Amino acid sequence: MNTITNCVFLALAAALPLSAQADQMPIQRHSEETWTGTLTAVNAREKTFKAEHLLFTKTFSLGEQCAISTLDNQKAALSDLRPGEKVKVRYQAVEGVLVADQVAERPLHYTGTVQAIDPMARTVTMEEPPLYQPFHAPKAFQVATDCKIVLRSGNTGTLAALQPGDRISVIYELPSGSPAAYRIRDKSSTFVATLQAIDPSARTIEAKDLSNQKQFDIAHHCRIILSGEKAGKLKDLALGHEYRFTYEPVNGVNVLDRVTSVQGAKPAETAAAK
Repeated sequence: MNTITNCVFLALAAALPLSAQADQMPIQRHSEETWTGTLTAVNAREKTFKAEHLLFTKTFSLGEQCAISTLDNQKAALSDLRPGEKVKVRYQAVEGVLVADQVAERPLHYTGTVQAIDPMARTVTMEEPPLYQPFHAPKAFQVATDCKIVLRSGNTGTLAALQPGDRISVIYELPSGSPAAYRIRDKSSTFVATLQAIDPSARTIEAKDLSNQKQFDIAHHCRIILSGEKAGKLKDLALGHEYRFTYEPVNGVNVLDRVTSVQGAKPAETAAAK
């Protein structure tokens, strides 16, 4: 009887390490690949999503330990992603099944100068289009209702706080292929002052108000707006007249994006006449 008991005990003892060893076996992994594209569909219930790049679409199954990050959340869930967002996916391809190990949102950026704002339609039209669009024609962004707008001061603001001529940075998505802004940062400052001097060769302007004097370096894309929306040239500016200077401070240098007339200038008083 003791012999039988000892045999059973030894058999169980021999089996235990094998069972524990089986539980500790590492999960087999295949070589990982990467794919960057725009989300076209997200199914949180089925734990799948689709992304498109250059007319090619791939469908991914979410891995059990897949890490998902968005711009606002480093520990996001699949339900936090939405079509139109650009993502970078790390995945394993096994017999035609693409298993996602990591999904990270990659923001679409555009920086440019505002041409027009329509608060009612919630659109912002830029003077230059996003880089993915051909030709140099104005391009409108639909501003999402939950779009966060950060002003130059660092405070949050509304769409009405933006002005034509402001240089802004936009983070946007492409739902249905149309750009929709959901983060806007106003990078411009304004200075209403009297024009003191112009140096065309150095491409600089000096202006002064009651307490401050500033020098501006004229950007190549700088627009000069006279009365109404009439475009002008540097020679049309009038010394001694008041203008609104829209600029971006860059490491101590004021890069001038736009000059808008505050009062009408007489032809005899223009910089060209001087």
